[in-house]
Amino acid sequence: MTKSSNILWQSGTSVFTTTSVRTRRMTISLADIDLVEVRRPLLAGSALLASCGTFLGLRFADVLLPIEFASLLGIGWLGVGAALAIARLTLHSYSIDGIAMTLPIWRAWAMRQAIDEALMKRKQMPPRQKRRTT
Repeated sequence: MTKSSNILWQSGTSVFTTTSVRTRRMTISLADIDLVEVRRPLLAGSALLASCGTFLGLRFADVLLPIEFASLLGIGWLGVGAALAIARLTLHSYSIDGIAMTLPIWRAWAMRQAIDEALMKRKQMPPRQKRRTT
């Protein structure tokens, strides 16, 4: 187990320490992480659907009831709002496959900041002495 002073960020089953990233499925050493990325995978599709719904609503506004018009626009743009709140955090490495986690955007950014902070601390640490193998 790690000491509580080494824990940089913890939420649920995800724990980020100065040496490793532990998720529900696996533990990865920080030395193995090459790239950390946060994306919003649903945003483009939901924005396209919302804009199409807006176009249809405006095009047929003369024959739609006000509740139909409002629901046509509201459902699409509520989907965009939901897509803004969903993010995918991916940890890439050459030695292992990328680990992807779908999370709320605020948690994904907090995780990314914790990983970046741990990587910066690791770069500032002096290199470890090699052990003798005699």
